[in-house]
Amino acid sequence: MNIRNTFSTPVVIACLIFGAGSAMAGAVTSGKIPFEMEVVTCHETVSLSGWYRATTNFQEDGAGGTHDISHLVAHGTGTGQLTGTRYVWNDQFNHQALNDTNGAFSGNRVLRTNLVSKGNLENSKIWLNLHLTITPDGTAVVDRSRLIFECL
Repeated sequence: MNIRNTFSTPVVIACLIFGAGSAMAGAVTSGKIPFEMEVVTCHETVSLSGWYRATTNFQEDGAGGTHDISHLVAHGTGTGQLTGTRYVWNDQFNHQALNDTNGAFSGNRVLRTNLVSKGNLENSKIWLNLHLTITPDGTAVVDRSRLIFECL
């Protein structure tokens, strides 16, 4: 098994751009979105297609702030560009954020992705867990970030 742990602020901040929800307070939305993309596995680049299903829920907290809870799942299939190996993609992303009245933001993100080889190549697994706080003056503090990539 090959395990790589990476603590990377740019990756963390890029994943946290998933937005603040005060403009949509009280709204619940859900939808299914098709996708096509390429991902790099332990051995090759895979061309994937499938769908994302996203659900978001924005609620006012009674003190003028909002709570944003989002859940995204993805499922797709693909083919390895080098070997022609078939793959199945399963992904789950959970996001929780609190936006308060003075402009501060804090949020947690958890991402779990599995890319399963239908041949004799190793499977790929990605796990991301992070927490970000943005103060009213715009200062970003990442107090927890962990990215794990495994070849199983």
